Amino acid sequence: MPAPRRSRLLVAAFALAVACGEGRLIFDVDVFSFLQGAGQDSLPYLAPSPLPDTIPVQQVNGLVTGLGSSVVESVTVSGAVDFVNATGTGTVGLKIYFDTVPALYADTPAVIVVPVNVTPGATSSTPFQGTVPAALNQRLINTTIYVGMRAIATATSGTVTGKAHLTALRLRIVVQDKLVN
Repeated sequence: MPAPRRSRLLVAAFALAVACGEGRLIFDVDVFSFLQGAGQDSLPYLAPSPLPDTIPVQQVNGLVTGLGSSVVESVTVSGAVDFVNATGTGTVGLKIYFDTVPALYADTPAVIVVPVNVTPGATSSTPFQGTVPAALNQRLINTTIYVGMRAIATATSGTVTGKAHLTALRLRIVVQDKLVN
């Protein structure tokens, strides 16, 4: 990742951390910028298909070090995705994964974008938000996390083809600060 982007992320994280007070740190991480910068903000989908449609696992760097003994209180995800459908009628959704290791597709998704109806030649824009399952929270304060996406496509008429294109993806991580020196 280019140094200027990493620097902007750290400055933003520190600014939010200093501003929140009350013994909590709040990090707002623009995950979309990392995926877009790597050219991995879209993935094709196909249904019916015997194989899931996934992007290669992407590495996100830049969270602040020294939070090892801190406790993550909550992690929320917000974003938006455009399902750009080329052919067929059916439904398409998305699962987004976060982990500390690159082999993340076997784990619980951090968020599931509920499938929406798609038709030939149309784009379905879908905002989403949710709370990351508590079992995944602590891993999100590591200095490196891995991100993956998997499409969920079902055809009701013909073969459904198209691409899921993220237009936003943010994490809001609330940490009970127990900073280590």
